[in-house]
Amino acid sequence: MAEDGNPHLRASDADRERVASALREHCAVGRLSMAELDERLGQVYAARTFGELAAVTRDLPEIAPELPVPARDRSTTDHRLPVPPPAPPVPVDSGPISLRQSVSGWLAMTIILNVIWVLTGVTGEFSNYWPAWPMGIGAALIGAQYVRGYSRRS
Repeated sequence: MAEDGNPHLRASDADRERVASALREHCAVGRLSMAELDERLGQVYAARTFGELAAVTRDLPEIAPELPVPARDRSTTDHRLPVPPPAPPVPVDSGPISLRQSVSGWLAMTIILNVIWVLTGVTGEFSNYWPAWPMGIGAALIGAQYVRGYSRRS
């Protein structure tokens, strides 16, 4: 192997990948340009021996291995299951929408629809008054709400 110091030993695919990874790290920190990286990667993947791999990285410093993250002290490990977060509060139902709220919403919708109708070009014909449809449906729904509420109170 390479550790034996014999540059004539054949390199494996894993050895070539290890050197290619090191070259990418050198490029990431600015020691190599992208053109140099491409050129050297071509040499790495064409290399047959450890000596050829060493020649590709001869002018680059060794990359310091990352230090392992220290493990927590196992004697103080808490073996209890984690506590799940509290459930979100359930919204309080404020009951049915009042007639006043319904009429206010209908009036706001009516104003918006009429503004859109005016901005899109009012023609002289009332038969082209398209906001009448959603306004009429909304008014019918409010009327049904009123009748239903009135019949419950009786």
